[in-house]
Amino acid sequence: MKQPQMIPYPLIRTNQWFIIISVALAWTTGVYAWLLPPLMAGLCGLLFGVNPVMRLARQFLRKPLSEYTAEDRIQQQFNQCIAVICLAIGLAAYAAHWTIIAYFLRP
Repeated sequence: MKQPQMIPYPLIRTNQWFIIISVALAWTTGVYAWLLPPLMAGLCGLLFGVNPVMRLARQFLRKPLSEYTAEDRIQQQFNQCIAVICLAIGLAAYAAHWTIIAYFLRP
């Protein structure tokens, strides 16, 4: 199956909010495991081409995909790569009790 070259902006926005909420939960609760879901979803998107958060959000779109403002798939993958790297470094920093690094390298 050929993947679309454009991704509807509401799906991108949902993914961004998922990351932001997870990071905020990790900060406020001190439970760094909150960083795992967006990290795993981002890795799935980069490695397998399917982001579970976007796939779930797609079910809630009311209009056909072509009617939404879209972003280039390659640009989104680049942005997702940056987010995954920051989440991975943040998670590793929390696990090593280097919280100052975890706070500075947030996505």
